[in-house]
Amino acid sequence: TARAISLAAGSDVGNPWTNPPPAQETNVTAFSRLSLAHAFLLTYDSIPVLWMGDEFGMPGAIDPDCRRMMRFGGALSGNEQGTLTNFQKLGKAREAHVALRRGTRTRLWVDASFYAYGRVDGADIVVAAFNFGSAQASRTMTVTNIGLTGTVTDALSGATATVSGGMLTVSLPPLTAAVFTQ
Repeated sequence: TARAISLAAGSDVGNPWTNPPPAQETNVTAFSRLSLAHAFLLTYDSIPVLWMGDEFGMPGAIDPDCRRMMRFGGALSGNEQGTLTNFQKLGKAREAHVALRRGTRTRLWVDASFYAYGRVDGADIVVAAFNFGSAQASRTMTVTNIGLTGTVTDALSGATATVSGGMLTVSLPPLTAAVFTQ
């Protein structure tokens, strides 16, 4: 199977012998897409499964190119290190919030470029929001149906938002996700 970052970059992943993806991906948009996929994978229903190296964006075409040697620490580019840091934040949020592991999911917003849902397990409430578009997006959604109140903090950026009158307004840059927790 080709690597996620190579698919996100639109690399030729069909023939690793004649035109393999680069040793390190440089397409910033591909890293944004990969981080969106990570956020979805770690906040949606199911047990997340990830192939080693995909947590930072190791490139590769189909077998055997998808089996490149693992890289660590200083061997990672700035984009790769940023993607790894983002993935680690998602992992910590998943560990800290039972709602992300077994909570019920309620759709809060969906349109062509924005998707948001709440995950609830008892008093633990998390809102995951995704801007798939190419421009800044702001959406105001009802959260009374999931019991969300007060101020929430994005586990990825540290940004805060406040529920007012049962409504939560989420503003996201293009190709980014937020995981709001109480």
